[in-house]
Amino acid sequence: MLNSLIKKNEKWWFLIIIGILVIGLLGAILGDKADNDAETPENKVETLFEELPATIPYEDSDFKLISVEMFENEYENSFTQYFIVILDVSDLTEKQQNDLFKKDLHFNSNFSFDGKTYDVNYVNKIRYKDIQNIYLYLKTDSTEEIRDSVSDLDFTIELWTDPDQKSEVDTYKYQVNFKAPHKTTKEMEDIDLEYFIKGLRKKEESFQDLLY
Repeated sequence: MLNSLIKKNEKWWFLIIIGILVIGLLGAILGDKADNDAETPENKVETLFEELPATIPYEDSDFKLISVEMFENEYENSFTQYFIVILDVSDLTEKQQNDLFKKDLHFNSNFSFDGKTYDVNYVNKIRYKDIQNIYLYLKTDSTEEIRDSVSDLDFTIELWTDPDQKSEVDTYKYQVNFKAPHKTTKEMEDIDLEYFIKGLRKKEESFQDLLY
């Protein structure tokens, strides 16, 4: 059974192996901490951004939220939504980039559709040292069963940093609307697909729809 599964999806497995081999060439660093498991601070001052890029202060500098992409797959009569959030950290020092990536960056995300709000969970995060970007890989909560394509959804991500453990935290929120037709993960970059699979394997969650 395993052999037939691999043979059926041999193209995707080949791309996955290639993706693993080129990680070192891209200068990427994997992140293991699920930073959006933390709840949004109760005592906060919220800034809402309406367009990108969005500048977020950090220590004596800042970084920028520059892109949000969405993909949707159908598999076994259920739909799953995937999101890639990109941060530009080129204005930060090497130490600041490392601290932000490893411990100071926190975020929470969800999307609203047809009057209901769905949780969007952390899967993986990558820091590309060469292009000085941080990529966040997110997907719909695996416990959700969405039986129809979400034709018109509002995705929200809220980010904050709190290196000084202040009693009141500044948070930065961005909301974007995605309308059908949505891209599928077949249109996703191979390296991004690999990081999704790597993160889901570590969380022991299914990723079969990514190979379908």
